[in-house]
Amino acid sequence: KKEYGATSTPEFMAVGGYDGMAAIVHVVQTLKGKIESDKALEALKGWKCNSPCGPIMIDPGTRDIVMNEYLSEAVMKDGRVFQKVIGKIDGVKDACKEQKIGPCAPK
Repeated sequence: KKEYGATSTPEFMAVGGYDGMAAIVHVVQTLKGKIESDKALEALKGWKCNSPCGPIMIDPGTRDIVMNEYLSEAVMKDGRVFQKVIGKIDGVKDACKEQKIGPCAPK
């Protein structure tokens, strides 16, 4: 807030950057700086983090992110638009792979 202003709100791109950097830090620390691609992928399987958007995990079987999904509505307050969370589904996996349909389904 000090650098970006009292009315600034981080958006999904900032959260994605945070999550990505947290994953990189985890890999570097786990592998003690000796980064190899196969070992890095292995280090991320099952990795969990408390993200700004809630808990996340890398599914060990698919290597996809598992995260909460939020249903929100846009509301006006004090001359600004905010997202008001009106529902949440915990631990959502990639539906395409889970249901084995669509272009990202396992072949």
